[in-house]
Amino acid sequence: MTDEPINQADTAAAAAAHSRIACVLAFGVVAYLTLKPFVTRMPVSIQELLGAAFTYDRETLQHVVPAAVLTLLVQAGWGIRRTPAAVLVLAALCVLEVTQLFLEYRHGRLGDVAAQIIGVTLGAALPVHAVTVRAWRRVWMVLLVGWGALSITLGIRAQFGHTLGPMGTGYRLVVGDEHEGGRPWLGQVHGFAIQTDVSPEPVVEFGPPPTDGPWSSRAGLSIDLHRAHAGWSSLEDVSALCDALDDGTMIDVTIDATPFQTRQLGPARLVTVSEGMSNRNLTIGQEGDALVLRVRTRTSGLNAARPQFVFPGVFRSLERTSLHVRTDGGSAELWVGGVRVARHVSFKTPRDWLRLAPILGDAAGVIALFMPLGVAMAALGITGIPSRRSALGPAV
Repeated sequence: MTDEPINQADTAAAAAAHSRIACVLAFGVVAYLTLKPFVTRMPVSIQELLGAAFTYDRETLQHVVPAAVLTLLVQAGWGIRRTPAAVLVLAALCVLEVTQLFLEYRHGRLGDVAAQIIGVTLGAALPVHAVTVRAWRRVWMVLLVGWGALSITLGIRAQFGHTLGPMGTGYRLVVGDEHEGGRPWLGQVHGFAIQTDVSPEPVVEFGPPPTDGPWSSRAGLSIDLHRAHAGWSSLEDVSALCDALDDGTMIDVTIDATPFQTRQLGPARLVTVSEGMSNRNLTIGQEGDALVLRVRTRTSGLNAARPQFVFPGVFRSLERTSLHVRTDGGSAELWVGGVRVARHVSFKTPRDWLRLAPILGDAAGVIALFMPLGVAMAALGITGIPSRRSALGPAV
């Protein structure tokens, strides 16, 4: 007895089932990426919300791809015609965009909606007849291999490179400027302190700067800062400070500062332990209204830019701000005015990578990371992919 070729109707039904599963998965990914705490937004006014709504950047065009894919999958999965499918997908994406307006850590933007309109238009123009069982077999295999490689990469990366150091030596402590004076920080640092978890006392602590003479640390290491360009700088290397940063597993930096404006190129350095433009151990800087943190780890590079922790909405023009930043190399926390406002994590565990709440535990992160693999594998078995011999029959 031989296998009968799969008829046109059965093959079309299998392809539609694949499309429905993929559509649900794709929309879940889009919703997750849209609503997860990607950045932390400080409390803002209506004017600032409107200003954010009209911003555009290089990430705006990324919204074209998921909009196009979802429009194609809705047509292929449920047999909905082009125009209704495009309207349905655009309405769902607009709901997600509006929802971001009510989340303190996200922004809804008209530029994203414009990109989504382009995406659904492209999706409606794509050939639906190309969505076949054979095409889905290739798609699922690519997703399985790609997601598996990503999971393995994250698992390996989570074990390395997220501890402080080794710190560079021969660096200087500079406040309010770079070494060359090419990109000064436009503001005033009223005082700052650097502390590690090795000692309960600060490594260095600087109070209000003097009107003349050197600015000296009043606690911890004996370091003098001198007027240099637009800020302050130690005239010699601060090797003892670099060693102290290397010995700790956690660094706390407290800064009392007033930015003069938020149109700041950067990251312009409020406080930095660095050597020139491209080598640094630690930098607290400003770029626009965002606070930027760079710290040396095994994977950060000499410029400590991988990762670069960015906290948007921190600085306001001519508003004195008390900041407290804590980092262990793989994560960073920020307090503003004594209130904890954000925590960023750089690929430490699946839970951290997916930004799941700590109460869920690491097991939830592992499940969330690998569950799509199981769903994809199940789809291979339950939605009627023909056998190798039967696949020789006609396909839609």
